[in-house]
Amino acid sequence: MSIRRTSSFHSLSGRRHETGRLQAAWERCLDGRGSVVTLHGPVGSGRTELLDAFGEFAES
Repeated sequence: MSIRRTSSFHSLSGRRHETGRLQAAWERCLDGRGSVVTLHGPVGSGRTELLDAFGEFAES
């Protein structure tokens, strides 16, 4: 299954590992193999920005 990529999600600076893991989890979900993803980090680490961009990516 191919997923259309949005530039905001895949262009997050320094987040290649995180975006790759989220995309892989999303692809498994679309294939019927859902999972739980935990996102943690210190205040100001960009968790909200990452999830906002992922939300836009998932809706596209």
